[in-house]
Amino acid sequence: ITNEAPTNPVQAAKDVANIPYINQTAQTPTQYQLVQGDTDEAQLPQNAGVPFLPTANTTADSAGGWQMIPEVVGFTLNRSWAVVPGAVMPFYITSGVDPAAIKRAVITFPGKPRDAWKYANLYRNALNVVYANESTFGVANGSVLIVSPVWMNELDSAAGGTKPGELYFHGSEWEAGGASRGPNLTRRLTTYSVMDNFTDMLFDKTQWPNLNQVVIGGHSMGGQASHRYAVLKKQKAYDPNMSFWAGNPGSWTYLTPERPFTNTSCTTTYNAWHYGIAQNTSKISMYARADVIADYQAVVNRYLARPVHMALGLLDNGAGDTHCEAQDQGKNHLDRGSRYVLHVTDANNGTFPPAQTVDFIGNTSHQDFGMISANMSLWWLFANNYNVSNPEIVPHNPGDHKKNLPNPSPKPKAYATHGNEALASGLLGGSLVLMILIFGLAPFAFRSN
Repeated sequence: ITNEAPTNPVQAAKDVANIPYINQTAQTPTQYQLVQGDTDEAQLPQNAGVPFLPTANTTADSAGGWQMIPEVVGFTLNRSWAVVPGAVMPFYITSGVDPAAIKRAVITFPGKPRDAWKYANLYRNALNVVYANESTFGVANGSVLIVSPVWMNELDSAAGGTKPGELYFHGSEWEAGGASRGPNLTRRLTTYSVMDNFTDMLFDKTQWPNLNQVVIGGHSMGGQASHRYAVLKKQKAYDPNMSFWAGNPGSWTYLTPERPFTNTSCTTTYNAWHYGIAQNTSKISMYARADVIADYQAVVNRYLARPVHMALGLLDNGAGDTHCEAQDQGKNHLDRGSRYVLHVTDANNGTFPPAQTVDFIGNTSHQDFGMISANMSLWWLFANNYNVSNPEIVPHNPGDHKKNLPNPSPKPKAYATHGNEALASGLLGGSLVLMILIFGLAPFAFRSN
């Protein structure tokens, strides 16, 4: 299956159904794992010669709220970046870099615990493998930037983890484009609009003059976030230079109403956001709700054309998302992921989307670093299109407000006020009357000789 997926992803996805432990009640055969445990403490055996930096520690209260956001060696923790006035978004960013040397940036989503520091470190350790194998990957040391937004929620705010003015969200809604709960703003911000601010910043040539590509990466709930951001992301001029990596999501966003299974407990919600986009549009993140309402099929087509790289552990038969809506998609992570490959094929008129890929990672279960540092994951995250900068496009988002032009175009000058226009009309009318009188009386004033 691993070898088959790059050239025949549909057949590989179908072959997953024949794996003995794919059923819901079986236990993961851990004896087949390449590494026992969560794989977060050392490089994979084949990369043992590459140093591994440990993850920073911090503390949480009894409710699970983070009491402190830790510093991470090799990163700057930025707690002053205002997305809009009065709303600061904390994030980790690789420290000590030469902006002119940066050719690629990877923005990471954390897992369910919102531990951005852990994932900044894991992606950094994976990147070190790439740097150590420049002849294989073609990536120069010091040319990749890692950015890890710190998505905090109300528990973190209550525990003291947030500072005044820092954004926080409700529960795990950050993974689905949820709206901010604090600080108090005139208009709440969604996590996806914040992501757009990050990508705008990275594609700013005055800051990163030689950056070619930006990749959005996430595993588990972070994989859900990366995938769902790809589904709804508003088109930008630089979009041809963006891609997405989603490892072992607990559930997926379906593009049509069809599902592999039916559960009578959720017939009215199974296709609502974030499990689908075609049922109850009021549930869709306000970030792109207008796009879906204006042209649902355009949103689907936009997603199918995006480079989304799916990564599924062949031993990952953990339940993941246990909601009824997720159970309609399959029995566990691997089952749902392989069935989603078949779904996007059906949604794309029977052809697996050419811009997308799926990798089935052998001897790996729901192990984040094992997935992130697998060879194919390293390629999509850090090396693919490393030296490529595609031409920009003219963005189109179906829900964007059309500019109404009841007034003349170009825009009237500041002095073209209603009063001044009335005065000018009066002067013009008076001049015309005067001219008529002059020419009408001229024959009487100047008689012919």
